Amino acid sequence: MTKRTLATAAGALAILGGVYASFLALNVGQDFRDPNVGFWPTILGETIVCSAAFVGFGIGIRFLYFGWTGNDKQRPSWMRPILITIGLFFPGFIISLPVAFLCATRVWGNPDIALPISLGVGLISSLVCVGLHLKRHGAFPKRK
Repeated sequence: MTKRTLATAAGALAILGGVYASFLALNVGQDFRDPNVGFWPTILGETIVCSAAFVGFGIGIRFLYFGWTGNDKQRPSWMRPILITIGLFFPGFIISLPVAFLCATRVWGNPDIALPISLGVGLISSLVCVGLHLKRHGAFPKRK
């Protein structure tokens, strides 16, 4: 019963995080009207914020389903690989961001390159973790 209660609380928090990210996506969408803001950075920001909302809703629904029914069967679905890929992007991005800002300002003297470096680290961590996940679950053919 404790697991179901904690899962329900975590699911509700994830849904609230998804709602908050959705409101942020609406605010980022208003940058398209501002001529001082570049088009591609706005697209990148909108993609990141919408992905965070998508992951929050997906994880929240999964936790709330477990909290409501107590059924924890792992059902393969089309949403699982997407949630894993997007969900593994954010830890790599968030963890590398302070280090990238520190190195960009102190070592390289250009703080503008910190965000692209962190985005790259997030993408690499996502791809590596998804590759390991697919290898573990037998998605790749075995070598002879």
